[in-house]
Amino acid sequence: MFVFGAIFVIAGAMPLDRRRATLVRDKRDSPPAGFVKVGDAPPSQELPLRIALKSKNLAGLESELYNVSDPNGPRYRQWMSAEMVREYAMPEQDTLSAVNNWLLENGILAAPISPAGDMLQINMSVAHANEVFDANFATYQHTDSGTDMVRTLQYSLPAALKDHVEWIHPTTIFTPPISSNTALFSSFDLTHRVERDTEPIRRDSHVPSDVPASCDTTITPACLQAMYHIPSALIQNAGNLSGMAVTGFNDQFASTGDLDVRSSSPAVQVARSLPFQTQALDGGDNPDDPTQAGLEASLDIQYAMGIATSVPVVFISVGSEASDSAFGFLDVINSLINESPTTRPSVVTTSYGFNEDGLPFGVANSLCNAYMQLSALGTSIVFSSGDGGVSGTNLRTTFVPTFPSTCPYVTSVGATQNIAETAADFSSGGFSNYFPVPAYQSAHVASYLNALGDTYTGLFNNSGRAFPDVSYQGVGYQVVINGTMNSVFGTSASTPVFAATIALFNLLNEEANSGAPLGFLNPLLYSINNTVFNDITTGSNPGCHTSGFHATTGWDPVTGLGTLDF
Repeated sequence: MFVFGAIFVIAGAMPLDRRRATLVRDKRDSPPAGFVKVGDAPPSQELPLRIALKSKNLAGLESELYNVSDPNGPRYRQWMSAEMVREYAMPEQDTLSAVNNWLLENGILAAPISPAGDMLQINMSVAHANEVFDANFATYQHTDSGTDMVRTLQYSLPAALKDHVEWIHPTTIFTPPISSNTALFSSFDLTHRVERDTEPIRRDSHVPSDVPASCDTTITPACLQAMYHIPSALIQNAGNLSGMAVTGFNDQFASTGDLDVRSSSPAVQVARSLPFQTQALDGGDNPDDPTQAGLEASLDIQYAMGIATSVPVVFISVGSEASDSAFGFLDVINSLINESPTTRPSVVTTSYGFNEDGLPFGVANSLCNAYMQLSALGTSIVFSSGDGGVSGTNLRTTFVPTFPSTCPYVTSVGATQNIAETAADFSSGGFSNYFPVPAYQSAHVASYLNALGDTYTGLFNNSGRAFPDVSYQGVGYQVVINGTMNSVFGTSASTPVFAATIALFNLLNEEANSGAPLGFLNPLLYSINNTVFNDITTGSNPGCHTSGFHATTGWDPVTGLGTLDF
């Protein structure tokens, strides 16, 4: 098998053939709003780029994924091995040969950075990149953050690579730097989603009688356990069983000291038999200092550990060494794919995302295909739907879906509010402009759209993948930051709780009979009896000068199928 890895060439060597026909692969007339050109990039500046190669048989991998995730199929939960997944996702031999020859001709050293070898890392000077790609790389500044980045408005590749290379990035793509209030959202804005004086959370006669009265004003792990009948008993000697991963970006750190504060306070107690572990990617860190604890990371860790009692939890801290924020997402997935089956977590939860149109389709599609690979290995991938209603993170005149929630291979989680649950008015939901509606949800979506009729015609893509898939309570969460209690809300709250519930189920199942993890959840969720869900039928997610979509009986693009009763 041909592999990239040891391509020893002279950096900057002249191409062997400059007469080869080229094609413009991407072009834009100007930088997008929010970016200004500072000047030409220094010719000697190093430019890190990634090359996505065409995979051998992603359609075949998708077919296999649906075979092993069909709860009515004979191979249900017989998850694939990493070798099987790699065979589908790796490039064809002619792709490897064509790209390798082009790299050699241009004096470029490449290294594979994905398990299947379908993603390469190259580093070259700006001058060399301008020559090879017939480009003009310049320095642009993101005006809101002051962050500089090197991009080009156009690049070309040999015509012979048209069917072999999916994209080269970052070239013409201007993704804002990681921040809670840019297109890469943390599911709540850190300056506005902290509630010191929480309004009472309303309840009615339908609320289970064992939900503590304190839950009318504050949400704690005990409240959620009572609301959704989640078991709280610790399992002894669970350290070697299936775990859960919580991802953190944007220098968001979690603190064991704040967990200790929770453990000593009966009102918000987190019962644990294991500490959380830390894994660093792309220069990430976790100083474990309460004075540096972040609200997002603290929320995710405290509720993941408070609900998934006894489940081993790892906090994946993603730094800023990746040259583009989308790469951090990809590096998390590739890292998890590379893990052995005995250490790979059964669930991974992420409370960050993008407006879908903040990424080009090619990059979003490559990320989505990476999620398909990890799902095929038996890991449940859970993302928050976002907190912008139908308008995403920006005010628009058309509805804006959020990614990765629109990827059909992940489970998207919205939010509810009040003890007698209603849709949270901030809960993002809608329909993808990139990915078609998958078969597992087509009947549910068709039913909703039939009832919706012509309402909002032209504001959304009625043939797109619909989200969220499920919801959980998302308001009034009590979070300890540097020893101080804060009350927060958002799909950042509901998402780790749902993920922790799945991780706990996997642990209990594994502890009882060594059963395989639930893995890719969506075909199961859309096939099980509605009595498993608390159907949310009131509320909406306004935005874009509309009242948004409305919750109704069955699936809806505000709360999905509803909240899962354990």
